[in-house]
Amino acid sequence: MAAIQPPETDQVGQLLRRRPPAAALGWAAAAFGPGSRVVSVRPLSSAWLANHVVEVADAAGAVHPVVLRRWARPGWDEEDPDFTAAREAAILDLLAPTPVPAPALLAADPGATVCDVPALLLALLPGGPPDLRGDPGRLVEGLAAALPPIHAVAVPRAEGTGTPGTLGSANGPGSRVVPDHHRFYDPARLDPPAWSTRPGLWRRAFEVAAGPPPDDHACFIHRDYHPANTLWTGGRLTGVVDWIGGSWGPPSVDLGHMRVNLAADLGLEVADRFLAAHRTLTGFEHHPWWDVASAVDVTPEAPGSWDGVEDLIAAALARLGG
Repeated sequence: MAAIQPPETDQVGQLLRRRPPAAALGWAAAAFGPGSRVVSVRPLSSAWLANHVVEVADAAGAVHPVVLRRWARPGWDEEDPDFTAAREAAILDLLAPTPVPAPALLAADPGATVCDVPALLLALLPGGPPDLRGDPGRLVEGLAAALPPIHAVAVPRAEGTGTPGTLGSANGPGSRVVPDHHRFYDPARLDPPAWSTRPGLWRRAFEVAAGPPPDDHACFIHRDYHPANTLWTGGRLTGVVDWIGGSWGPPSVDLGHMRVNLAADLGLEVADRFLAAHRTLTGFEHHPWWDVASAVDVTPEAPGSWDGVEDLIAAALARLGG
């Protein structure tokens, strides 16, 4: 789920961009009452889900821009069975009363009872992806400032247990679960990337990542926090999206994942500036083990060169004494 990932095949990409079927569009329009109709549809870039901006005109003529999010990628339920529409709906319900700038959940069809596939309807947040060619100082400050409210989200405890994680449904009886954080890939099953000229660095990284993590407190985390999952307007962060992986885990999961992506796109210096900005805001000390683990956790998704990430790994291993 990292930002850095191999491109999907043209066939899958075309499938995800394809206009949603009439049933799904009708379901989106129905959220705004009788007489509402879809007036425009355009695809959003995504390699994992089919995301479309849909404009719905209600009976009074007011136009409502929304995001129709559909689990239309073939095989998602086998490759990513934990990342369901029901899970993201529960996370968005949890975030609704908080200051976290997440999209509001307008409707949910996690069982595909109306739509062709599981689907969510979300409010469209303002803004677009960050300009990675712009001021890195403003970028890292915005990315750092968005994390403390996320990590402060209160996750209700399951009744009768001492373990955070089960959410009471706001829409009826039953419960919803915030799963524990888990790895994307098992380090013991990975090999150094074929393109790397530093295979020894990777073997050491796999060895370190396979070991126990340092003691760290747990909290609510985004789990896939990287620049492409944020929205910006006029150089200001206005939204955080893609909550399908929301989890209960160490805050350094979010810090490490962002650092890997920043190091890949902009270099180690910018990744370090992000960490320094977060430390200034929170006083939190990020353990370098998580940089290694975060890089290893997305190794199979690496492109043909990852100099910044290899620099990040080398710096973390040096701090760890390896």
